[in-house]
Amino acid sequence: MGNTTDVNNTPEMTEAHKQAKIDAGNPESAPAYAPQTEEHSVLTREDGELIDYHTLTWWQGGIVLIAETVSLGILSLPSVLATVGLVPGVILILVMSALSTYSGFVLAEFRKAYPFVQNFGDAVEVIGKSIGMGRVFQEVFGWAQVIFQVFVMGSHLLTWTICLNTLTNSSTCTIVWAVVGLAVFAVLNFPRTLKYTSYMSMASCISITVAMLMTLGAVADEKPIGDAAIDITRKLGFTNAFLAVTNIAIAFSSHSCFFSVIGEFKNPDDWPKALALLQIADTTLYVLAAVVIYVFVGPDVPSPALSAAGSRLMRKIIWGIAIPTIVIAGVIYGHVAAKYIFSRMFRNTKHEIRRTKLSGIAWIGIVVAIWALSMVIAESIPVFNSLLGLICALFASWFSYGLPGIFWLWMHHGNWFASGKQTVKFAANVALFLTGFLICVLGLWASIEAIATEKASKPWTYPGTIGCVMCRQSSGVTNTKNGRDRGNEAGRGAEVVACDKRPPAAAKKGSKDKKETNGDGNSELWLVEFDDSVLFPEGGGQPSDHGTLTVLSDAPAAPIPIEFVERVGLRCVYHSPQALAPGTRVRQDVDFRRRWDHMQQHTGQHLLSAVMDAHENLATLGWGMGKGGAMNYVDVPRKPTDAEVRAIQTRCNETIRQNVPVTVETPEDAKVHKMPQDYDQSRGVVRVIRIGDIDRNTCCGTHLSQTSHISLILVHHGESVHGKNYRLYFSVGERAIGLATASIGAVTSVSRLLSCRNTSEEVVQSVKKTQDAASELKKREKKLLGEIAEFEAAAARTRLQTSRSVWVHRADGNADFVKWVTVGIKDELARAGGVAVVATGEDKQGGQLLIFGQKTSVEALVPKVKELVSGVKGGGAGEKWQGKVAAWEKGVLDALKSLVEAFEAENTG
Repeated sequence: MGNTTDVNNTPEMTEAHKQAKIDAGNPESAPAYAPQTEEHSVLTREDGELIDYHTLTWWQGGIVLIAETVSLGILSLPSVLATVGLVPGVILILVMSALSTYSGFVLAEFRKAYPFVQNFGDAVEVIGKSIGMGRVFQEVFGWAQVIFQVFVMGSHLLTWTICLNTLTNSSTCTIVWAVVGLAVFAVLNFPRTLKYTSYMSMASCISITVAMLMTLGAVADEKPIGDAAIDITRKLGFTNAFLAVTNIAIAFSSHSCFFSVIGEFKNPDDWPKALALLQIADTTLYVLAAVVIYVFVGPDVPSPALSAAGSRLMRKIIWGIAIPTIVIAGVIYGHVAAKYIFSRMFRNTKHEIRRTKLSGIAWIGIVVAIWALSMVIAESIPVFNSLLGLICALFASWFSYGLPGIFWLWMHHGNWFASGKQTVKFAANVALFLTGFLICVLGLWASIEAIATEKASKPWTYPGTIGCVMCRQSSGVTNTKNGRDRGNEAGRGAEVVACDKRPPAAAKKGSKDKKETNGDGNSELWLVEFDDSVLFPEGGGQPSDHGTLTVLSDAPAAPIPIEFVERVGLRCVYHSPQALAPGTRVRQDVDFRRRWDHMQQHTGQHLLSAVMDAHENLATLGWGMGKGGAMNYVDVPRKPTDAEVRAIQTRCNETIRQNVPVTVETPEDAKVHKMPQDYDQSRGVVRVIRIGDIDRNTCCGTHLSQTSHISLILVHHGESVHGKNYRLYFSVGERAIGLATASIGAVTSVSRLLSCRNTSEEVVQSVKKTQDAASELKKREKKLLGEIAEFEAAAARTRLQTSRSVWVHRADGNADFVKWVTVGIKDELARAGGVAVVATGEDKQGGQLLIFGQKTSVEALVPKVKELVSGVKGGGAGEKWQGKVAAWEKGVLDALKSLVEAFEAENTG
C-alpha cells in the first residue's frame, strides 16, 4: 500500500551487506533486507471492515496493465514514424518494447526479494540505506512517482477535452469539459482497490482496440490527408529525433504502477504471465497502428492518431468509442498516486487497512485534490506530443528504464560476472541504466525546446456554410427522380446551386506559418447546396439522413456517399467528399432503412409524449433519439409510477393497433414562437405533425403515415436528471423488437446458469440470492480468519508469560493472518524479550514464514530454520526475518515446531 519504511540507517544495512556476502556464491541471490512493512501496521478491535488488497488474478492484472499502458502512448506513434521514417520508427518501437519487458521482470525480481516494497519510494530506500540516505531517497523518489502520475493524469484530462471538443465541434468549452472530466475521473477513483477497476479495464481494452481498428479501416478506405509518399528513413534535427524517441518510450512507460499492481495480486508469482500478456498486446497494437496509419495517411498524420480518420462523422464515432480507455487508464494512475499519499498519511494505523469514516473522507479528499491538480496541468501545457515527451524525460525514463537497471546491479553486486548468463544480464541492465539516463537528459532538453517554440491551439472550429433548407416533401420520397417540386421533375434530379470547399479556420494570430490553422483541416470536404433536398438535415432531435449523390450524365457515374447533412438557418448543406460544379444535376438517394428507423422512433416519440401529456405533470420537456439502434429518451418533470408506465405503454400500443393516420400540415396559425432562433419565419415553412385527434405539434422531422407502421413501443427504465427531472428510456419498432429479443436471450442464459425457471421474477430472485450468499460467505470467511488470528494471538500471549519463544501455525492462513497475529503479540513479545515463529500452509503446499522478536534470538534461530527448511527464500535483519516456502516437505512443519520448542527450552533453561 505504498507504506513509508521506517528503519534506522545502521546497523540494519550493515547486516544486509553481510548477508549479501554470504550469498555471494549464488548468482541469483539478493541482499537480505526487510524494513518495517505493512505487517507491522496497527490493527485493533475497533469498528471498520478490513480491506482485502489482494484481489487480482494474473489475467485481471494483465488487463489492468493493458488499460493503463495502451492509451495515450499509442495516439502519438504514427506521427513518430512520420518524424523519423518507417523503418527507424518500427525498429525503435521493437527495441523499446524489449527493454521495457526486461525492466518489468527486473522490478518483479526486486519485489520478490523485498516483498514489503509497494512503490518506488520503498524500493529506492532499500538502496539508499547502504549510504545513509534511505529516508531522503524514499521522499525524493516516492513523491517523484506521485508527480509523474499526476502529470499522466493531466495528459488523460487533456485527451478527454480533445475528445469532447471533437464530439461537439467546439473548443470554447474546453475548461468546462475539463471540469466534467475531473468529476468523472474522481468518482471512478473512489474505490480503494483495483478489483473493480480491473472489470472496467476490460471495457477500456476493448475500447482502444476497436477505436484503433476503426481508425485503421477508415484511413485505409479514405486516405484522408493526401497522396504524399511515405519516407522509409528521414534526415532530421536532434530535437525532433529525440522527441520521437521519448514519445515511443512513454508508450511503454507504465512501470510506475507495477509495484502497486503486483501488491494487489493474489499470487505475485503470476506476474510474468501478466507482463507477457501486456507486452504482447501493446507491441502488436503499437506496430500495427503506427505502420498502417502512417502508410495510408502519409507524413501529415495528426497526433492524436484517432483524428486521422478523414470523415467528420467517423472521427466522432472513433473518439466516442475511445472514451473508456481515456478514462480508465487515467483512473489507474490516479489510484496508485492516491494510494501512496493515503498510506503516507495513515501508515501503521487502523485507517490504512480498515474502512473507517476518517479513512473514507480522507481518501475521497485526496482523490479530488490530485485530479484538481492534474486539471491545472492539463490546461497549462496543452501541446500533446511535447507534454508526453516532457513527462517521459523527467520521470518515465527512470521508472521504466534507469531504476530497474540500478536495482539489478545493486541486488547482484559482487556477482555480476559469476556466469555467462549473469554477464549477459549485467550488460542488459547497464543498457537499461544508460537508456534511462539518456532519455532523461536529452529528452528533457528536446521537450523543453519544443514547448518553448509551440503555442496552444483551438482545434475543430468550423466556419459558416451555405445552402437552403426544404422540409416540405413527403417522408416517403426516396430520391429526386421521384420528386415533385422545382428542379425535381422526373428524370431531371436536383441541381447544384453552390459548392465551396470547406474553408480552413483563420491562421493563428502572430503565426509565421500560414498553413497553421485553428480548425480541423485534415479532411477535404465540400459544402454543397441544391435547389431541393431529399436527405433530411440534422435537427429536431433527429440525426441527419445518409444517402448518395449520383451525377446525371451520359457516362455512368459512381455514387458519392453522403454521411452528414447540416441545417444552418434555412439552409441545407451536404458535406460531400467530392466537389460538384454549380449547374450539375444529380440524383439524390436516401438510405431508406436508416430513414425508416428514424421515422419509427420520431413518430413513436410524438405518440408517447401525447399519451404521457394526459397524465398529471408528465409533459415532455425534451427528447433524444438514440444512435445506432440504442434506446431513445424523453425528459419529464417527475418520475412516473410503475402503474403509470404500464398504462402509458398499453395506451400507446392500443393506438398503434388502431392505425390512426399521421399527417403533415402547414397551417397559417402555426405556433412560430417555438421555432429555432435562426429560422427565418418570413420565408420558412412551418410543419405541424398530426396524429389523428391525439397529438398536433410542430416538427421538421420525418414521420410515418400511419400508427400501425410504428409497430411497437416499449418503455424501459428511467433515471433522475437535471435535479428534479426524470429521464424515461423507450424504444420503437424494429429497435424495440431487437432489444426485447436480446433481453429474453440474456434472461434465458442466466436462468440456465442459475438452474431456475425462465421467468424474470425468479431469475432476479436467484441472482440476488447468489449475490447475497457470496457476499455473506466472504464476510464470514474474513471474520472467522480474524477471530482465529485473535485466538492464536491470545494463546501466544499466554505462553509468553512463562516462556521466551512461541510457535504459531495455521494451515489455511494467509498474509493477513500472519499480520494480525504479529500485531497481536508484538507488545507481549517485546516485554518477554523472546522470539516468535509464525507459519502458514501445509505439507506439499506453499506457505509463509515469519521470525521476529529479540535481535539475538532471531539471529540465533534463523540459521537453524534455513538449515531445516529447504527452499525457503527470504531475508531480514535485526529483529525480523521473513520468507516464503514454495512447498513444505512432509514432516518439516512438525520438525520446525520441535526446533522452536527446543530453542525455547534452551533459552528458558
